[in-house]
Amino acid sequence: TQLGISSTWNVEIVKSDEETLYALRRLAIWPGDVYVREPSGSGYWANVEVSFSQKHCELTIPVTLNITRVAGGI
Repeated sequence: TQLGISSTWNVEIVKSDEETLYALRRLAIWPGDVYVREPSGSGYWANVEVSFSQKHCELTIPVTLNITRVAGGI
């Protein structure tokens, strides 16, 4: 991923995993950049936008992370 290039990561979180959901909610309101690490092991600073698509009767919550690489952390 190069600077300014975006990627989208889609995951499903088990509805009962309150700790992960809490962390994602905190990330959604975080005003700065974060360090992300891809499954391949490479990491970089990025701006992350989090969106949820929670449905009432589902056992999982789909989460979308829109990640844009930046020059460094703030």
